[in-house]
Amino acid sequence: MALSRSLEKGQTLVLCQFCENDSKITKKCLDCKLLLCAKCSNKLHAMVKGAGDHTIVNIRSLGPQHSVEIKDFRSIKCKQHPTQTACLFCSTCEQSACPTCVTKVHKKHNIVDFQDVYQLKVERLHCGQGKVENNYKELARRDNNLDHIKTEENSRLSNIRESIRDRALLIKSEVDECACRLISEVDVENAKFDRTIQNEHSALDGIKTQLNGQRQKVQDMTESNDMVQFFAKIVDVTKSIEDCLPPTYSITRELQFLPGLAFHPSVVGEILHENENCEYKPKLEITRKYVSEYDVIQFLISGPDNSLWYSININKKVLEKVTLAEEQLESVSSKEIMIYGLAFVPGYGLLLSTDQERLKIIPENSDEILDSRFAVDILEPKCIHLTKDNKLAIGAKSKGPLYPASGQRVVILMDMEGNKLSTFEFNQKGERLFTNPWGIASTTNGHVFILDRIDSNCEGRLVILKREDGSVIDIYNGREGSYFVPRGIVATEADNIIITDSDDPEISLHILDSSGKLISYYNTRDIGIEKPFSMTFAANGHFYIGGSTIKDSGNKSELFELDFFEI
Repeated sequence: MALSRSLEKGQTLVLCQFCENDSKITKKCLDCKLLLCAKCSNKLHAMVKGAGDHTIVNIRSLGPQHSVEIKDFRSIKCKQHPTQTACLFCSTCEQSACPTCVTKVHKKHNIVDFQDVYQLKVERLHCGQGKVENNYKELARRDNNLDHIKTEENSRLSNIRESIRDRALLIKSEVDECACRLISEVDVENAKFDRTIQNEHSALDGIKTQLNGQRQKVQDMTESNDMVQFFAKIVDVTKSIEDCLPPTYSITRELQFLPGLAFHPSVVGEILHENENCEYKPKLEITRKYVSEYDVIQFLISGPDNSLWYSININKKVLEKVTLAEEQLESVSSKEIMIYGLAFVPGYGLLLSTDQERLKIIPENSDEILDSRFAVDILEPKCIHLTKDNKLAIGAKSKGPLYPASGQRVVILMDMEGNKLSTFEFNQKGERLFTNPWGIASTTNGHVFILDRIDSNCEGRLVILKREDGSVIDIYNGREGSYFVPRGIVATEADNIIITDSDDPEISLHILDSSGKLISYYNTRDIGIEKPFSMTFAANGHFYIGGSTIKDSGNKSELFELDFFEI
């Protein structure tokens, strides 16, 4: 009988679930979970005891997971038996089935009604469409980012050219100055040498005068006939001739020029290529700043239409949806609810991790908090994260105190239908992987990054896993010698991981690559963000940081909109 009813349902239009007569469904009772026609929603349903307080909404106002678009599935034929009409859908085999196939081929398979599987497929399409739209916006942002990078790089290379020219001018100036100094020294030595030569010439001229006098005396004596005088003077004249021999030169060359070393390009400088000497330095520029009503923005996620959701569970229980005006935050809705994690699924809605086993959802076109299809059985969900390939990662723990760790402490990976794909709990040695999963991020290479708080002082670490088998790639414990208190985590466009750490006095962002290796630190205090806490990237390309304040300071936390560049 059950199969017969399923076959009948698979072949007919969905009727009003109250009177089962009218197929034109216009309303839904959110309390009864019934689809209603206009007559039942206005009259008959109100006659049910206690239904006066029920909430009835137009199905057009609901999100895609609640909307019902009635389709006629009677034209679908069975692939195995083309003459028979397919009545149900086998989700195990992903194909339609006729009654014969249901009873023979798809026995013990997961058989569902066409309307149900249609709704599920539509939801997937909405998710996919939302992802396509986000990807398109991301590509547009990357285009703009490329233009920005090109402008910055052209400016940087222009500065390098100027530096080379300045260096060349400086070297030329120093060479000219050195050459002038050497030439001046040569000129001084040249003048000194000229004076020495001049002195030698003067000395020689004096000796020549003496020699001419001696020459005249010799001539006079040889021509004299006075022998008395001859023999009286001969000894003195001979002696004076011998004493008047010219002296040897006393001239020395003191100056020599020793040429310098051969020219080497390193004197001017050296060009280091980026792939040889490239340091990752993100650039953050605050474009707008807002003041919230609370002392911390604990969890932060971007939504559609440039909206943001943020929540607090410290001292207060608040979930706030805001839009960003030019000067201030404009509150769209505010709810009192305990939140441990947020994740937005395009085309589906905002997923909430609360103090219940099943995640909650606020549909895109609704303000109601409803049950989602994602549940962690008897555990308490904590952080949640949507991967880029639309898988949901949920950090969860057994009920009871956070510390010391007891029971299960896990990260569960699910598909968009709520089916569990993987559970990460122990390493290959059987040791516990997590104490308190606080935040999750992922990269396109299949790595999962889990912030794990290990004690009540919020000290933590980062556990990096391979998604395919849960093996540990690495564990990051923060700066050596510093107390590591991770607050928020997010993956960038370039698949790098950013972690906020507002307790470190010297740095506030830890930046790691997609393998979990540290590549840089950043101190947001340099740009005016004192205590960063939460982070999110929006579809419009902006980067948002939610701040915190010093305890009992009375200050309100700030929300920063930034341009973020990875160069």
